[in-house]
Amino acid sequence: MAFVVATPVAVFSTDVFKSFAGRPRLVVSRDVDPSYPSGHFAVAAAVTLAILVVVPRRWLKWCAPPLLAWTAMIGAGVQSMGWHRPSDVMGAALLVTAVFLIVGSLFSKTVKRIARRFPCLG
Repeated sequence: MAFVVATPVAVFSTDVFKSFAGRPRLVVSRDVDPSYPSGHFAVAAAVTLAILVVVPRRWLKWCAPPLLAWTAMIGAGVQSMGWHRPSDVMGAALLVTAVFLIVGSLFSKTVKRIARRFPCLG
């Protein structure tokens, strides 16, 4: 169930991070929103990680390659269109990964604590 929390937290954390990391756009335009980290790529990475967490282990060898290829194409697409720099995509990937790891470890500790307290549930 950690993915239910981690996915929206990962996506919204990019907006929070953008407010602290002021960085100009790659192209000259009237748009003054910062581009680091890429929110577009963060959505793709969060959805990919959420699906990979939910998929049964024996299906991973079939599901992981197309999902990772799709995520890589999103990253390449936002760069080739000039929306983001490569560091924007990498920053989003690292931020999403960090959020999933933190939320997963918090949920893991909570589940273990509940299982110790109520052995009938574990």
